[in-house]
Amino acid sequence: MRLQCQRLNPYPLLYTYGVRLERPHITVNCAASIDGKISTSRRTRLGLSDESDRTRVGELRSSCDAVAVGINTVLSDNPSLAVYGRGSDGAHPAKVVFDSKGRTPADARILDGGGKVYIVTEESCSRSVQGAAMLRCGRGRVDIPVALSKLKEEGIDSLLVEGGGEIIFEFARLGLIDRMFIYTAPLIVGGRGAPTVADGTGMDAESGFAPFRLVSVRAFGMGVLAEYVKGGKWRADGER
Repeated sequence: MRLQCQRLNPYPLLYTYGVRLERPHITVNCAASIDGKISTSRRTRLGLSDESDRTRVGELRSSCDAVAVGINTVLSDNPSLAVYGRGSDGAHPAKVVFDSKGRTPADARILDGGGKVYIVTEESCSRSVQGAAMLRCGRGRVDIPVALSKLKEEGIDSLLVEGGGEIIFEFARLGLIDRMFIYTAPLIVGGRGAPTVADGTGMDAESGFAPFRLVSVRAFGMGVLAEYVKGGKWRADGER
């Protein structure tokens, strides 16, 4: 699998890193407004990506073994996580839903064929979802590192995490993000309660932030595309 993907992969570092880890290589990709919002305060879905960015996302999904979202994204956006312009019959990457309590609807679009589906719940969740493989990890909430180890055992060497803000924050808090792409659309959304790229409980100087190193930034379609990798140093007073 790795050699084939290296020939086709426009993002080769996914596999350069992935085969060296006891977990999949993690890439986060998201689109946000200028003020960092990924939806409105009413949780209304925003069409933030233009055609150029949607094509890029399709290529990025194609380069990975699996694409993951959190349950809030499934419930609010009902994504299919399809690969644009890609064939079916097993050609699609797998799909992963981090869903502690097993709330994924039976008619969710993510279950509509085109790649194996994994639903990751905590251990006490007894629900099964037709058309999905259930992975149970952690007590009370999903133990993400354990879940990633299980996905690695399933043959997933590279995982693309697309949101929402709660799951991106958890991956950042645990130091699990290896690479990150943020597409910034040219608009301001506002709203104190509007979800952002990373929500959750937040970090502070005492607990430590999640530092990244900027690799590139460029005008892309109607917006701006920034790429970051894990690492770099950042001090709370703003000095680097």
